[in-house]
Amino acid sequence: MERIHVAVGVIYNETQDSVLISRRGGHQHLAGYWEFPGGKLHPGETTPQALQRELQEELGIHVQTASPLMQVNYTYPDKQVLLDVYTVQKWQGRAQGVEQQEIKWVALQQLKQVNFPAANRRIVTRLLLPDACVISRSTNPDIDTIRQIITECQHLPMLQLRLENNDHEYLTDIIKRIQEDNTEGKLQLVLNGVPEDSEKYHLHGVHLKAHRLFEYAGRPLSDDYILGASCHNEEELEQAQKLDVDYVFISPVKNTATHPDVAPLGWQAFMGLCAKSSKPVYALGGIQPGDLAIARQHGATGIAMIEAVWGSKDPCAVLRSLLAN
Repeated sequence: MERIHVAVGVIYNETQDSVLISRRGGHQHLAGYWEFPGGKLHPGETTPQALQRELQEELGIHVQTASPLMQVNYTYPDKQVLLDVYTVQKWQGRAQGVEQQEIKWVALQQLKQVNFPAANRRIVTRLLLPDACVISRSTNPDIDTIRQIITECQHLPMLQLRLENNDHEYLTDIIKRIQEDNTEGKLQLVLNGVPEDSEKYHLHGVHLKAHRLFEYAGRPLSDDYILGASCHNEEELEQAQKLDVDYVFISPVKNTATHPDVAPLGWQAFMGLCAKSSKPVYALGGIQPGDLAIARQHGATGIAMIEAVWGSKDPCAVLRSLLAN
């Protein structure tokens, strides 16, 4: 079965908080589903050329600025596709359904409620990944402070629970209390655990420890959930990519109080691993909020923090400052 190469555009509005989607017509594959606009590459076309042409034909707009976001290889029962996804930051014209297709603008936080084909759901997961991921302490987590942060920082995008106590009743109680505080539903809760935990605890996703990566031959979790992984070297990074994870943590970048005997990678080695990753990378290990800019300069999507948050006198203030940038 031939894999169909498709140019896809994630088109932002002027305030960069909503994106444009269109509904597939009755004669098309997966008719009735919403999708990010785009279409098949013609012979000899580059992806940017195809994107420019397709968005002009479908929406009547002219792309001014676009940059690669991700690629999605997906196999449906009757079709194989490679979605070559670009972010369209600037464009000219008035977007309209030139081919009589229905279009609409959707706020980023509402994308999870839209009926997308499976391949497009991977794009949604990527768009909702945060600049910074907060990780709980693995022992004696301060649940009261976690709940305070969720209540006061309603726009906290992602929290990863990394707990040594895996007692079912204990986890159920903590997760239930956190979800009760997530009144606006904007927080994505990820558990450092195993794939089966996603449904057991009604989570948004699961994060795999490095040693667990080699227990699976392919992606062990549905596309409906976020799948992350911890990596410390090239071998683990390569395996994480084979599992088609949604993001990776690469660590430790700097010295850490929790693992003083582990030699840090340093920013140069971190950048080398980032260059080998086709997935979004977060810098972890001794990271401070002020490291976001330097992490991006070295190839990261964002940063992940533990003690920089929980070891501060005012964790809420740390996160408010970070989220304001």
